[in-house]
Amino acid sequence: MAKLVHQLTLGDRERIYRHFLRLDAEDRRMRFSAALDDAGIRAYCDKLDFTAGALFAVFGVALELDGVAHLAMWRGAAEVGLSVLSHARGAGIGGLLFDRAALHARNNGIAELFMHSLRENEAIHRIAKRAGMRIVTDAGEADAFLALPPPDGLTVGQENYEQQCALIDWTLMHLLEQGERHGRMSTLPQRGELFAARNARRSADRAQAS
Repeated sequence: MAKLVHQLTLGDRERIYRHFLRLDAEDRRMRFSAALDDAGIRAYCDKLDFTAGALFAVFGVALELDGVAHLAMWRGAAEVGLSVLSHARGAGIGGLLFDRAALHARNNGIAELFMHSLRENEAIHRIAKRAGMRIVTDAGEADAFLALPPPDGLTVGQENYEQQCALIDWTLMHLLEQGERHGRMSTLPQRGELFAARNARRSADRAQAS
């Protein structure tokens, strides 16, 4: 089943903290371009601004976060930082998170998106190249830049649709997790069945409209 990207809220701050704690020393260095201990992670998470920026995630088991994107926005520009836990890599989660962050930035009138990384961070460079970003390296660091076109009705509609799907997904995950916690088998449809039906209906609507 395809992974869905969720926009996080202030109530997810501790989940984000636990996600970063699960990164080992090398993964933290790749994510933050510096060595960061647990106290540094705590300080970073405490300063996260959910109004001036946005955070996105892909959920794993027990409603924990397998991947996180932090989009920091200011006038005309935005920076995105990505992290994916080791057990969840190779499934395209980093690319999904980047695409969702870029869509949100575009819909908020951001003209340029960039990513900062260490020069040896090949995973980030693959995502940047796939997105058509211009990569500039200097000594041991690299910056990738992407010009974003203005938003339109399609991009706004796409983001709204994706967020609605994520809300449905969250509701199902929460109910299923509660059922498993209390030792009950859920009678809800499987997430894959629900979203297969949703996509089939959406395709049928498109065909009818054309």
